[in-house]
Amino acid sequence: MTKGYPIRTCIGCGKREPKHNLTRIVLQNDQRRIYIDPAGRRPGRGAYLHKEAGCIERGLSPRCITRTFRGTAAPVQGLAEAVLKATERVAM
Repeated sequence: MTKGYPIRTCIGCGKREPKHNLTRIVLQNDQRRIYIDPAGRRPGRGAYLHKEAGCIERGLSPRCITRTFRGTAAPVQGLAEAVLKATERVAM
C-alpha cells in the first residue's frame, strides 16, 4: 500500500486499497437506491468496490448490500454491468 492516500475497504473481498484504485457506489437515503459515483462526490452513504468482476458481483449481492448500507436498498437491474462499464471508461 502507498502512504499518503486515503485507504478504503472493498465490500466484495474485504481487501484494503488506496481510494483511487476502487469504484465508489452510493446509497441515497431518500430513494434507497444505489448509484455509481465515479467522481466520489455524490451525497449519501458510500461503499467501495474493486474494478474486478468477482468483487462487483459479490459486493452487489443483496446480502452484502443489506450489511453494508445497514438496511435494504431498492434492487437495481443491471447495476453490476453498469459498474463494470464505468470502471472500463475510467481505466482508458
